[in-house]
Amino acid sequence: NIPDAYVMPHMMMDISTTGLMTADGYLEQKEGILDPDRGPGAYSELDYAGNLRIGLFNKAELGIVYTSTAGVFANFKFKLITETETLPAISFGMLNIFSEVGDPKLGYFRGEYDYPDPIDYVKFSPFTVLSKSTVIVTGISGMDYVETTLHLGLGARRFRGRGKYSGYVNGLFGGLEIKPSKHWGVLGEIDGQDMNLGINFFFKNFTVNAGIFRMEDLANSALGNKIAFNLKYTMDKFSELKINERRVKASTTRYMQNKTVPGSGGSYYESGTNPLQEELEQIRQRRKQSEKELEEIRKLLQE
Repeated sequence: NIPDAYVMPHMMMDISTTGLMTADGYLEQKEGILDPDRGPGAYSELDYAGNLRIGLFNKAELGIVYTSTAGVFANFKFKLITETETLPAISFGMLNIFSEVGDPKLGYFRGEYDYPDPIDYVKFSPFTVLSKSTVIVTGISGMDYVETTLHLGLGARRFRGRGKYSGYVNGLFGGLEIKPSKHWGVLGEIDGQDMNLGINFFFKNFTVNAGIFRMEDLANSALGNKIAFNLKYTMDKFSELKINERRVKASTTRYMQNKTVPGSGGSYYESGTNPLQEELEQIRQRRKQSEKELEEIRKLLQE
């Protein structure tokens, strides 16, 4: 639910659809009726959204969003600094361009809109964000590396703290992604309003995400929370770089020399030149050599 500093390669596109279910507690509060016989945990409001994003010139990203509640609007992001071994990626952008939702100073917009969380769609919400990725090589079979990405940003309008604790960091947002496998990863974030948790699953060009939002309201039946499911397909037919050409993280850029070209979240490597795979192979070869030497020493001792 927060922006990051990475942009997609030129002409790479994401097509996604999202379903959101909102807890009854929020809806009851909005109507001013709290039913004591219906506790937290019931979800009755189902909303959906669709999103089309495209990378432009390896420097910018444009998104068109349709929601069943707030209509159609756009998002835009421009990359100022490309991620390197020592520097994070830095971008700025604008969310909810041409949205119908106006001034965020109207509290929770109670009574003005007939859907939950209109603050998510406050128009012309600017932000600046930095992102930094690292890879820890473990050498463990089945989990050769752990990929982590940290995001930290500052925004206005929709990035407005509303929870008891997130209110203290009003305007600030951040998140941490941990990916112990190429097939799945977990993430947590403070989106400027509340705390969210999610899990991602990856298969070829597809990403499936499940998340729970407004964690501070999870145990509060008078407010409630919401859960979301997202399916995304990344289309790389018109892009020079393909989805299977993984972004090189900062800890591996020293292997790239002159083979990198700018791309989403920093640098991409050419097909067949994965430096992380090369390092893992070197570790395996050194281990095999050590085992061979130990075996020779063992034979000498036995003689």
